Amino acid sequence: MQIETRMEDGVLYLTPLDHRIEAFLAAAFRSALVDRIDAGARQITIDLHRVDYIDSAGIGALVSALKRIGQHGQLRIASPRPAVRSLLELTRLNRVIPIVDSIPSEAPATAS
Repeated sequence: MQIETRMEDGVLYLTPLDHRIEAFLAAAFRSALVDRIDAGARQITIDLHRVDYIDSAGIGALVSALKRIGQHGQLRIASPRPAVRSLLELTRLNRVIPIVDSIPSEAPATAS
């Protein structure tokens, strides 16, 4: 899974470049999130503006990251498309992972 990352004002921004986060890619997505948390990232915003679809495996990856970061940091979701936002609301994940409508203007990103 390709993910762009950038650090700005102490916040790590992750942008999945795939349009779908489903069982096939969810393990790589989870691993990317957990690896960055284990490396010390404590403020993470996941920019989902490119993601059209996320399934239960993708939701599970978000929950894993939330558990891993725990009380020591904050995980946010930015710019989810309507179908993804609906799923986050249906699963009530939006109650434990805040959703923001936009992120600050982009600084240089790196792909991983």
